[in-house]
Amino acid sequence: LALRASGGAAKDMEDLRASQLEHARWLTEELAALRAMHEQHVEEVRALHADSRREAQRASEGHAAALAELRESHAEHTARHMEDLSALRASHTEHVEELAVMRDA
Repeated sequence: LALRASGGAAKDMEDLRASQLEHARWLTEELAALRAMHEQHVEEVRALHADSRREAQRASEGHAAALAELRESHAEHTARHMEDLSALRASHTEHVEELAVMRDA
């Protein structure tokens, strides 16, 4: 009976470890996807900024205002990405802590 109980506990630990690994893989994939989206956005913004800088050199105050709007939009978009990354990290940390409590129980 004791062997059967210890076998059940070992199975539970194995299941917990498998769950932790799967969750870690999922988080890694999600983080990689967010990073890829962020990098793509950065490249797009760099291209837009390069175009905008060339236009601003030839343009009037109206073009300078458009560039200011682009910078503000980029800052807001980047802030949203950072909030998303922060939330994902917090969720991951919380989940890892929950799994550790379950493991240690």
